[in-house]
Amino acid sequence: MKNYIILFILFLATTTLAQEPIEVKVKNQFSSMGTQPAFEVIVPQSTAKDAIDLFKKRISPDGLFKKTVKAEKIKDEYHINNVVIGNISSQLLNIIIQVSEFPGNINLRFFLQSEKGFVGADSLTERATDAALNYFSSFAVDLYKQAVEKELKEEENVLKSLEKDLLKLEKSNKKYNSKMSDAKTESRELRKSTENQQVRLTQSIEQGISVKVTDAEFQKQLKSDKKDLKKAQKAQKRYEKKADKNIDSQTKKAEEIEAQQEKIKDIKIKLENIR
Repeated sequence: MKNYIILFILFLATTTLAQEPIEVKVKNQFSSMGTQPAFEVIVPQSTAKDAIDLFKKRISPDGLFKKTVKAEKIKDEYHINNVVIGNISSQLLNIIIQVSEFPGNINLRFFLQSEKGFVGADSLTERATDAALNYFSSFAVDLYKQAVEKELKEEENVLKSLEKDLLKLEKSNKKYNSKMSDAKTESRELRKSTENQQVRLTQSIEQGISVKVTDAEFQKQLKSDKKDLKKAQKAQKRYEKKADKNIDSQTKKAEEIEAQQEKIKDIKIKLENIR
């Protein structure tokens, strides 16, 4: 029972740590238009380029003749003028975006200027502010998911590469085993041939049959067989070493694959828990 309780606590801790909440806040920040209310959010793993590209895609009009919205870079800000974000307001908006990149995350600020002032100011309706908070929260979540999906794809490609490496090792091992088997067969045959030559040479000497000629021929053949036998035995040992080394490499590669699979599993959990 105690073990079950510990496992349950660990599960809760893991689940809590795996959650990736995204929070948008309205803060007064300095901009090229002075200090104004901005919708600020921190997005892990993303980049300034990805953020601007996704935002332009999000606010670009749909339809057959849709045209991508342009974001003009002015010093450390991006300016997008005269666009309508229906989820926030039916009025034309001028948007200023500030992006600060840090190791592991980016800080985004959106200033929304309408003809009545900046969204988020006390002078404007609370409904527009709430709508903007929801809009940028949804945008930040999608941006984070995009970054994690990219990470997931990269790690899945790493896994595919590792699996290909393992497949190559397995094929190489089959080749080494085949070469080793051939070398064993050759060694066995040459050993048998050498033994036969030795027996025949001994018999010919004992029987006194053409000693000079027979002895010279047998000696030559025997020397050749011994040389080939030694060569075959060396080849056998060489392929045995390669096969053993290959098995070790396969074991290590299999461990890498298992670790990579766990890594991908963790990324999938992270992706599922982005809020």
